[in-house]
Amino acid sequence: MSRMVSEWMTVPVVSVAEDTPVGAAINAMRARHLRHLCVVRGSALVGIVSDRDIKRALPSPLSGACAQDYEAILDKTLVSRVMTREPTSIAPEALLRDAVRAMLELKVSALPVIRHEAGLVGIITESDCLRALGDLLFHP
Repeated sequence: MSRMVSEWMTVPVVSVAEDTPVGAAINAMRARHLRHLCVVRGSALVGIVSDRDIKRALPSPLSGACAQDYEAILDKTLVSRVMTREPTSIAPEALLRDAVRAMLELKVSALPVIRHEAGLVGIITESDCLRALGDLLFHP
């Protein structure tokens, strides 16, 4: 089993611009069954947004917000308001154990993968790490 991030990261990475409405980000996540989107300005990584970040930014169903108010929030709130800025990233040639260690220490469930000359090339998530662990356990 290869132990490099590049062997287990998800590619291609799905990204959105920082001026993307939250509603569009939710649609992108649902369509691709994702929990994280990288946020870019041009080709530069400026943030990461998770489904959890979005849920925290939305009104509670118990708040009494009507459907029109809820839709307005989805349309008017930009990803830049709810994303994590300057997320920790990792290189594709890094060891998988370093990615796992970083995720555990930082209490995050995904790291953008950056190659200096190419920029954003992938994302490594908890699910990718579990896939690698499963491969190790079931195919020693």
